[in-house]
Amino acid sequence: RIGNEDVFYDATKRFNALQAGIALPLFGGAQQAKLSAIKINETIVKNNYTIALNQYSTRYNSLTIDYTARLKVVAYYKQTGLPNASLIIEKASLQYQGGDISYQQYALLINQALTIKNEYLDQAYELNKVIVELNNY
Repeated sequence: RIGNEDVFYDATKRFNALQAGIALPLFGGAQQAKLSAIKINETIVKNNYTIALNQYSTRYNSLTIDYTARLKVVAYYKQTGLPNASLIIEKASLQYQGGDISYQQYALLINQALTIKNEYLDQAYELNKVIVELNNY
């Protein structure tokens, strides 16, 4: 509206505007600091990965050594310890029934045999724990 008159503008008389600009960083140090921080973080991540990989490898090797040792112990009990424990029980029972040993000696021999069997069970349990842990790797 101009004064008391209404003025209509067609498409050619309208106001058009165009704005163009160029963004130039005034402080380039901030960008350099960001790039430097990214590189430092990348180095930290690589170092953490290497440390974790070394820990994983060390633990796996330790478990493998533990597995081998426990397997040998369990094999010993199966081949020697358990048959000896059964033999002790058998002979102690025969000697006690025959009156060759007292009840106290009989109880001592049975206790020794049961200790051997319990040690076998403990070693077998520990071997199974190592196997489970190795299977998780």
